Amino acid sequence: MDKTEVIDIWVGKDDNLPRKETYNGEYTTRFLDLNKPLTINAPLTAAGELQPGWHLLQSGPHLTVNYSDSIGGTDMTHPVFSFDINLYNDGFEEAKDVQVTFQTMATDNPVKPAKLAATAATDASPVNIPSWQSMNFKNPMAI
Repeated sequence: MDKTEVIDIWVGKDDNLPRKETYNGEYTTRFLDLNKPLTINAPLTAAGELQPGWHLLQSGPHLTVNYSDSIGGTDMTHPVFSFDINLYNDGFEEAKDVQVTFQTMATDNPVKPAKLAATAATDASPVNIPSWQSMNFKNPMAI
């Protein structure tokens, strides 16, 4: 059974910009002050701080990390340490020369932790992560 939906759009006769839209007679949207300056103020509390649930975007690069790991394998004298690290740049600028190094106590030397360098999915290190893009670091390592 097909359902017909009706959308009516009114446009300006001189500039063809949208002025009004109705959808199945259920709602109407009006478009006003097109191409005019718009000021948007931050949602601040009376004390001048951002309201709860709001945050400012980073002007430079800003990396968000998702991480998981596991230790296993068939030979427990030389277990395999697997990790999956995803770095997401949710800033406005490219994150340059990104390298991932971490350490773990999963080693047979109780005094010194094992340092592991992660290689990006591109098999290059360091890497650049463009704005609004991600890079994955993932591989198993014997320790």
